[in-house]
Amino acid sequence: MTDGFEGRHSSTGTVADALAASGFLNPKTGKPYTESLILGASGGIAFGLFVFEYKGHLPHVSLLARNTFGPFERSLDNMAIRREVKETVKPEKGEQNLREGLEDGHPVIVLADQFSLPHSGLCGGDQMWYMRPLLVVGYEAPNYILADGSSKGIPIHEDLLMAARSKVKKDRFRVTILEAPDPARLPEGLIRGIETSTALFLDKPPAGSANNFGLQGLRHFAASLVDSKSAKGWPRQFEPGPRLVQALAGRHGQPGLWNWIEIWGTNASADRGTYADFLEEAVAWTGISRLAEIAPGFRRSAQAWSALAEASMPDSVPEFKELKALKRRHHQVWVDQGPESLEERARLRERMDELVDVLSKPETLAGQASAIREAMAHEVGQIEAIEGSAFEELRAVITAR
Repeated sequence: MTDGFEGRHSSTGTVADALAASGFLNPKTGKPYTESLILGASGGIAFGLFVFEYKGHLPHVSLLARNTFGPFERSLDNMAIRREVKETVKPEKGEQNLREGLEDGHPVIVLADQFSLPHSGLCGGDQMWYMRPLLVVGYEAPNYILADGSSKGIPIHEDLLMAARSKVKKDRFRVTILEAPDPARLPEGLIRGIETSTALFLDKPPAGSANNFGLQGLRHFAASLVDSKSAKGWPRQFEPGPRLVQALAGRHGQPGLWNWIEIWGTNASADRGTYADFLEEAVAWTGISRLAEIAPGFRRSAQAWSALAEASMPDSVPEFKELKALKRRHHQVWVDQGPESLEERARLRERMDELVDVLSKPETLAGQASAIREAMAHEVGQIEAIEGSAFEELRAVITAR
């Protein structure tokens, strides 16, 4: 299998592609396990918002729409997937373990630095890295073939993949081979995944301030968008100019709010529609029919999230309108064409940078910044109301099962 990959997100898409490449089928459907089912097992959707600012750099907004507390391992546990894991501190042994797994007919999951992968279009150097799961599906000397968010297989020279695997020593050239999910244990695992998602919204977060997570985080976000008195309120923290544009639009490798909502996950709209798909799929496994009745609430939430994305980069600003079209094109040609799209994606990034430079001039957004923040605050309030109701109902159903 070197094309036809359906996985999109590095955590859940990697698992979906690994299971499909191994020929493991969902016994309820006779088809490959979907990424939506794996998303639910991984801890599902969430809300988290953080602002990171380092000396000499623009502030970076991270909006997290999915569980980020060990989603890869959690998905394997809750999908009841046994795995063979090999680790070594020796690069040569790490290469041997990978090659042997492929020769035995298995797709192999490795950990690799996103910024060291040539097709990412990023350049982290010694200052930036991000180790994440990556699926290796074949070897055609001197290249490995990867599945990485595109429907097409991606060739990468063996030396470059080794460099990406070597970036963080503690990961020790790990290779993971998955077995098929255990159908007898999977139903309870899916319920645990739902419990994780409801807890992330309704309870105290596993780490950090409650103002950064869940329903309270959404309320805090809405208030901060229009809080002109606090230094942490958006009117003062993100004044028109480079700071506001970085928060809303971002640049390649450092997403803005729009990207986090529309491109970062498995699907657009902060993966709320994906989660609705999961709830409907989970009925066949758990026997809890009311899960399908809750799904429409998350489809309404998906609409509200897309409205928030549009409010953050409104069409009334011509540069925003063009930039959104370019971002969507940049994402979709990768999904459809994979490595064949690299030159086009590079051209698209050049034009996107030009638009961001125009938007970063303080006068470009000076007259609309207040209206943009107010529109965003309204949409966040809508999301909070919809998801508060949906998650309370979801918890009640799971508790009463």
